[in-house]
Amino acid sequence: MVHAVLTAPAVDPRDAEAIVGALGADAVELLVDVLGAAPQRDVRRVVLARLRELGDAIVGVVAPRIAQSPPALARNLLVLMRDLHATAGDVVQAALRRLEDPEPIVRAEAVRYLATIDAARPAAVLRALRDEQPRIVRIALGALVDHAPRVTREFVGPLAHDDLVTGALRTLAAPALDERTRAGAVLAAGALG
Repeated sequence: MVHAVLTAPAVDPRDAEAIVGALGADAVELLVDVLGAAPQRDVRRVVLARLRELGDAIVGVVAPRIAQSPPALARNLLVLMRDLHATAGDVVQAALRRLEDPEPIVRAEAVRYLATIDAARPAAVLRALRDEQPRIVRIALGALVDHAPRVTREFVGPLAHDDLVTGALRTLAAPALDERTRAGAVLAAGALG
């Protein structure tokens, strides 16, 4: 009954909040099902907020769902795991498998989540740097800048000044540089790319 009400085409957000707020940790499966099926963004937002409130109690239920869910649900579950700072091995393994997902939105969230896990970051970043989507490459470069700034400056930074590299890639590499050289690299990328 709860599933049918929350996944109806028109649900008052206040009703959704009241219903979802009354559900506890024993309803995590139901909440994940609703998150995947609800047509209304307001309902999905309420469900995500409740799942966040339930915290670590949901990780064991959510981990297997990451690996087998449709793209939109997998993306939301990865966002949720990142927000909860979940480091359970089965969550990490599911996210690593989603790096190969055909959908860019899922790969992007998998990289964002894995970039927060020290042990998984290198594999995730290396895979993401080879992605065909520039947005995912930017996420990987951002993870490098945030978590390994010295290494990034030494190995990625020189791309911003390499005339053999396309303007777009030089622009992506520019955040790896220190403030002193970043502006020149971005200007060169725009002029030459």
